[in-house]
Amino acid sequence: MKSYNCKKHVLYSLAILFIFNNSHAQDSTKNWQPSIEVNFTGVPTFAIAGTDTSFKNSLSVAPSFVIRNKNGFGASYSPKFITGGSKPGIYVHEVMVGFEQYDKKSFDFFAEYNHFFFAKNSSIPVTPITNELFSAITYKKSWIRPMFSIGLGFGTNTRTIGANNVYDLALSAGISHPFTREIKGADISITPSLKLNAGTNQYFSFMHSTRYISGNKNFNKYIKKKIGKNTTGTLSEAQTLSISNMELASQASYQKGAFSILPAASFIFPLSSNDGSGVSAYWQVAVRYDF
Repeated sequence: MKSYNCKKHVLYSLAILFIFNNSHAQDSTKNWQPSIEVNFTGVPTFAIAGTDTSFKNSLSVAPSFVIRNKNGFGASYSPKFITGGSKPGIYVHEVMVGFEQYDKKSFDFFAEYNHFFFAKNSSIPVTPITNELFSAITYKKSWIRPMFSIGLGFGTNTRTIGANNVYDLALSAGISHPFTREIKGADISITPSLKLNAGTNQYFSFMHSTRYISGNKNFNKYIKKKIGKNTTGTLSEAQTLSISNMELASQASYQKGAFSILPAASFIFPLSSNDGSGVSAYWQVAVRYDF
């Protein structure tokens, strides 16, 4: 029944994207622009040896079907595939609706809602977080650009006695500066940044606002509810918001015509004594074509 419901939700999501696209297909001003994107990154998968449970990063391949309005509204659907672990294949269907503003003189801004329809793939850790509200803003009128983001993940933990609603809150503040150049008709940019990340960090999740968890095989040192195979851990005390780590990141883009390559990488330095020691890293590469 859960598999049927997942497929039903995916069909609904595809129908919404089709309606958006079809209803504006005849618009000569091209108010709506479809695009296809494929995202490559690493996600944690179980690595079990005897009675010991650990995690390794496996390659995730995620095609996305996106439609955006020139006023900033957009929606996307992305089936995500894991290439490693005990059960390679689809592990989640992700649907996003959002609003973005990148053409303003003073700031860049986006806000989005993401919903995760999990495919019950035993290769990945279980998470009760199935929804995320995520927003970020960057002030652009200074050479060093201040940036701030907030994310709220929520869902229902059905693995405890009596299902209960749960949440995680993530905050990030930092600075960045873009370096841009045009070479042989291609627009190239590199944007290094330095951020402080804080959060309640109760659960493992695939939240976009906590990539240091969702893309990190060492995520267990950042979350309070440590997990092993097919469990979300034990109950703990009330949630508290605390500074977790410092993130040194870089985002780049290469755009020529309708084709874009968008790599990104981050190094994570734990700051809380509860988060252990040692530097971890996160990376992703996206390839996009705008129609």
